[in-house]
Order: sequence, then structure tokens, then C-alpha cells
Amino acid sequence: MKRKRVVGAAIALVLLVSAILLCVFAPRAPKVDGGFPEMLSQAQRKEIPVIVRKEMRRRIFAPLKRGQFKAAWTQYRLARSQRILAVGYQPANTNKIWVYLGNPSSPPGSRQSGVIPMTNTNGHWQITSEL
Repeated sequence: MKRKRVVGAAIALVLLVSAILLCVFAPRAPKVDGGFPEMLSQAQRKEIPVIVRKEMRRRIFAPLKRGQFKAAWTQYRLARSQRILAVGYQPANTNKIWVYLGNPSSPPGSRQSGVIPMTNTNGHWQITSEL
């Protein structure tokens, strides 16, 4: 019984230290290599990278909650190299955009590593699950 408490406390301590280290060394809001559509205001152009950063943090902490340190480290390394390559939209529907992420130093053809769909709800952008 006492051993289980010690092991549980050690695991909790490791998770707490990992979370603190990730917060200190967390990825910054990704730089924007591509352009934004002209329909977006300056406030929205600043809001979108912050939302992408929150999504990157979520993808780092999700494996940590399950004790998957290697997966969390992989997501952390990926998040540090990500840039916003482009923001796409369809002119007929100005409430949806697609944020294309990637590593600009990768060879051509493999630069894009993800797409995050977003919807404008009540004047703020939110990540949606549909492409």
C-alpha cells in the first residue's frame, strides 16, 4: 500500500515537472511565412497564430496525460519547427479558413505537415473538426 503511494507520487511529480518544463520551453505562436486573405482584420491576423499555438500545446499535453513521453516529445519537436505557410478560404464562404502548417526548411513537396480548419463564430476564430 505504501509502495503504491510512493510510485503514484513519483509519477505525479514527473508529470508536473514535465508540464512545467513544457510551459517554460513551449512553442511560441508560429511565424507566418504565407499571407493572410485581405478580408481578415489586423486583430484576426494576430488571433489566428495564437489559436494555432494553443492547438499545438494541446497536441503536446494530450500524450503526456496518458504517459506517452516519446509521443509528447515528437509533438514538441514538430511544434517548434512549424510555420504558417498559408491561410486559404473560399470567397463564397468567408466564415471558414484553412491554416496550412509546415516547415519551410523541408524539401519541396514535403513542406506542408498539417491543415487546421477554422470557423468564425461571433467574431472569433475557432478550430473545427471538418475540412
